[in-house]
Amino acid sequence: MLLTTILRTWLTRSREPFTFSSNYSNTLDFAGLDDLGLYVHIPFCRSLCSFCPYCKVIYNAAKASRYKAALLREIDLVCNGMKTRQAVSTLYFGGGTPALMVDDLGEIIAALGQYFEIRDGIGVELHPEDIKPETLRKLREAGVTMLSLGIQSFDRDCLAKLGRQGEDFPEKLRLARAYGFHAIDVDLIFAIPGQTDASLQLDVATAFANGATQVSTYPFIDFTFADNTYKPMAERIKKQMLRRLVAYCQSRGLERTSVWTFAQPGTQKYSSITRDFFLGFGVSATTLLDDS
Repeated sequence: MLLTTILRTWLTRSREPFTFSSNYSNTLDFAGLDDLGLYVHIPFCRSLCSFCPYCKVIYNAAKASRYKAALLREIDLVCNGMKTRQAVSTLYFGGGTPALMVDDLGEIIAALGQYFEIRDGIGVELHPEDIKPETLRKLREAGVTMLSLGIQSFDRDCLAKLGRQGEDFPEKLRLARAYGFHAIDVDLIFAIPGQTDASLQLDVATAFANGATQVSTYPFIDFTFADNTYKPMAERIKKQMLRRLVAYCQSRGLERTSVWTFAQPGTQKYSSITRDFFLGFGVSATTLLDDS
């Protein structure tokens, strides 16, 4: 599948298929790698969206407390052989819904800060339900400088087909902008059944009009382990929509900064995986190093 091939090439910088091996070492050779990024996975959600393929579980406070303790141990296990703090590009919290552990993020960031100097900021994925003054304030106090907002669409019909509801999304986006984050990404899904080029372009325009510094648009994919009521459009339609979306964004003076990402000129770029190398912590988190 074309999108799978693009994603694999983007992730691994190779056209070769994924190779899995049972040979491993208990150490990770990341010392001195340029443009190393950090990723932390928080798997907890209030409810489980059918379209989401990522590792997730319903939030439970006791389980989250045990998860934090395990995560802090993992950080020490991976990093305790380091002789000096290593400079890294960014730290990114994904999920799941990381804001469900907002009161723990400062402690996790401090633990990583013992081993790494984060140069270009800290980003957190945020569910629209978590765009609230108290949560935003806590994120800023913890050192978070970038947000990725999982809006998916401003169109209620499209949201319903994803099993989502959307209330006051433009207002929520403006509220997030008011807290002074350096970068605000809005995630959108395209090729939702019934979606048109016009409604997709309106989603992009609405995001930028209300404070987004960039928009990331991802195709609706029916993963084999997802439980989607609706099926995505054909690959041919997806490619046509993407081509027309690229032309639309270029006509508005936006920069295409990755396969599906468009940013305002002169703004800080924000992504979870567009790094030469990244080090993952937490359940399901992937690490990409020089040769593994």
